Amino acid sequence: MTPGPLGINMATYVGYTSVLNAGYSPAIACLGSLLATISILWLPFIVMMLVSRFLLKHKEALAKKRLQCTPSYGRRACSQLQQWC
Repeated sequence: MTPGPLGINMATYVGYTSVLNAGYSPAIACLGSLLATISILWLPFIVMMLVSRFLLKHKEALAKKRLQCTPSYGRRACSQLQQWC
């Protein structure tokens, strides 16, 4: 879900060099690299927070679905249900 080390390193490098090549000082270029790194990380972070919040909210409902897996329920349906949980 996260961009990984290559994506983060590329964003940092591109943020730094693009601001530096635009004629700004190295201190401003560091801010550019920080902004580029944060901008590549915020979306996966928000998505992970939303998914974890959803899973914590519906944890009991998912546990009840797992308990419904009885032999009379069917072997194939039970295995498919457990894959989703």
